[in-house]
Amino acid sequence: MTYRIGIVAGIKNDVEMVEPFIEHHLKLGFTKIHLMDFNSTDGTKDILLRYQNHPQVEVELSPYNHGVPILQQQLRLRAYRDPDIDYLFYLDLDEFVVIAPNHSLQSVLNETPSPCYYIDRFNIVLPHAIKQGLSDSILNNLHRCLFLTPHPTYYYPLASPALEWRRWMMQPIPWKALHLKSPVQTSLGGHHVFGDKIHSSIRPSNIFIAHIPVSTYSRMIQKLESYQSLIDENPTVFQGFIPRYYYLCHAYQLGLAQEMYDNLFFDKEMVKCLMNIHYIRKAQTLLQANVRTTSLEPIPSYRSFSLSRKLAELPQRP
Repeated sequence: MTYRIGIVAGIKNDVEMVEPFIEHHLKLGFTKIHLMDFNSTDGTKDILLRYQNHPQVEVELSPYNHGVPILQQQLRLRAYRDPDIDYLFYLDLDEFVVIAPNHSLQSVLNETPSPCYYIDRFNIVLPHAIKQGLSDSILNNLHRCLFLTPHPTYYYPLASPALEWRRWMMQPIPWKALHLKSPVQTSLGGHHVFGDKIHSSIRPSNIFIAHIPVSTYSRMIQKLESYQSLIDENPTVFQGFIPRYYYLCHAYQLGLAQEMYDNLFFDKEMVKCLMNIHYIRKAQTLLQANVRTTSLEPIPSYRSFSLSRKLAELPQRP
């Protein structure tokens, strides 16, 4: 079976990510990429205009500042009407699909045909090299990198506003749905799908999503300012829906942006400690996981543990 898969993504001030995102996924074999820009001001629109005539990229420039739910729904409906795709996949610009070596997008899905797949998603453990921005070398070697594999119960290290971004990074993040283009209902973030033709789903092996929420300092600042603008303009929509945005913006307002950025990067001792308690895993391990079937309402079955004791064993910095 040939899977004609279309990616759907909203964009806001992602100038550092948009071109790598498009090129990376076209190389992997995705059929179409549907993009909607929400009035970016950082040069993102200039890059998107270069793709307007690309046969595999559909670009729409919205005059609205943010991708509120009704606009996200419009974007998905446009992709749904595209006759060139059979499956839909909802991604953000900071999410990059990783496929195991010697496999392809088609071979991975053909191993276990299904109307719905849930693709695991992990935060990358950012090496210092990524501070220079994404490169072909990094994107071509995501299958060799380290990724956070957090559990729902743990203690954050050194609770303080300056650690808010790491605290966000260390939370469990749900998978993304790749589903047959049939009448369905989806969650806003594209994490869950429900429909008459989707009675079960599969979490396939040899594929996952690398989440790279922050690379350069300028990108972090752009995201923080976008979050603050989103909260200011849509308080009733996002109040309580994305509480981490409030915490991040609070730290930013306190003048702790540089501290937040510096705290993103684990030192060698921290990485070693977290790997010993299976809090960080190599991509090869994640890719080799067995295929898992799940019900319509999948819930991760992570083990609980206490991180505070392990962190306390690390040597204190002067």
